[in-house]
Amino acid sequence: MKKELNTIYKQWPHVAAVFVFIFYIINRVWMYAHHGAAGFGYDTGIYRHIIRGYFERLGDASLPSFGFSSFSNALQFFGTHTDDVLFLWYILFGIALCITFYVVVKLYTKNNIIALIALILFATSIAQFEFFWWFYYRNLIGLFFVLLSFVFLYYRSYLLVLSLFIIGTIHPLSLIPLGITLSIVCVYDKEKRRYLFVSGGVSLLSIFAFNFQEIVSYISLAMQKTLYVSDASKQSGAELTGQFISLDFYIRSSFLYIFFAFAGLVLYGKKYREWSIFLIINTILFALGILFYRRFLIFFDVSALFFASIFLYYFLQDAKQSRLLRVVATLFFALMFFQSMWHMTHKQPLVWPHEILYIESVDSMVPTDAYLLTINSHYAPWVQGFTYKDIIAPGMFEHDRWSFEEWQEFWHGEDMEMRFGLLQYYDKDIFIFLGDRDMWFLDTLREDTRFIRIKDYLWKVSL
Repeated sequence: MKKELNTIYKQWPHVAAVFVFIFYIINRVWMYAHHGAAGFGYDTGIYRHIIRGYFERLGDASLPSFGFSSFSNALQFFGTHTDDVLFLWYILFGIALCITFYVVVKLYTKNNIIALIALILFATSIAQFEFFWWFYYRNLIGLFFVLLSFVFLYYRSYLLVLSLFIIGTIHPLSLIPLGITLSIVCVYDKEKRRYLFVSGGVSLLSIFAFNFQEIVSYISLAMQKTLYVSDASKQSGAELTGQFISLDFYIRSSFLYIFFAFAGLVLYGKKYREWSIFLIINTILFALGILFYRRFLIFFDVSALFFASIFLYYFLQDAKQSRLLRVVATLFFALMFFQSMWHMTHKQPLVWPHEILYIESVDSMVPTDAYLLTINSHYAPWVQGFTYKDIIAPGMFEHDRWSFEEWQEFWHGEDMEMRFGLLQYYDKDIFIFLGDRDMWFLDTLREDTRFIRIKDYLWKVSL
């Protein structure tokens, strides 16, 4: 018995890692378990529309090439249901992301305790929770393969070509900070120069050959709009930021480890040069405010967690004789868990499950060739993803023909004929969906008998 206890004691970092990992899984499935499809964020409906649309229109020459569809189509070919691809595989990739981060930290530091600290910080990070909750599917897969690329870089494996190719086809934006990092490493590290030159060259040629149209669309967007989001119009600026958490929210939610991250960078950055460059590059990309700059915050957070765990380990090692510091360290980790649990349990969905259920029932009440109009862009992704209708939504999708001023007239104008004049832009029947957030618009619909109530949240326009 004593021998078994000694064995367990020696393996305590692994045992603790298992419990932290279980906490991480609970943290990731909590919202879905409580709210179903409504438990995830804004992009849920968009991805459901993409996954379903690309598979059902397989072979359609009018569809632009899209790397993510290769992933989703492959899973559906194996008989996986659309919602399994959407939710089950997303959760599995989220779990794989956590495991890979733990492996990467352990590989680079060769220290079980540092890897355990990194796992704790990753599992309790509110920024990582928000990133997963917002349902940035392609970005999450991109981050997973970014971490995998660091594994291949460590071993100088030419599997790096495959991981870079996957990143560049599924989520090209994720390739920017990693590509810059590898380019800098290629310049200063002679031993890795040939390996990185060959890996990078082959992967870039493959990406351009397979995903040329999407790469061009990013370049075109930068040329048509602006490379810097601060120069964009207010109407398009929010979308061009990447629509992730703000810097203010990030600092408030991660201040417990940000200081340790920069301290770790200063003290141990030379030992882990690739990670130092990656952290600095993502800091610069975010600070410059270029297109989709908020998405670089998630890569910054991962590299910050890497250095924070290293600093905390050596700090605690140097101060292990201090009882006060042991108490402070215990309180620090306890606070990380408490903060994460509080945030998770108090998180509210953007839409409610009963709204999703109602949206799914709309197809049975609306003719196949009719438009479905939502007055609120908040509901637009869910309406698009959970119905088969052509969607009219303010500032979104291909069927929106009104300017912002015309939407203002439709929402708040007192001239009903002007409102119906706008609706007559369309040559098919129009049905209007109102969610719980849209009840203020009911009085407008009730003013005119040409708006006919069908059921609950659904109205028909009689032109």
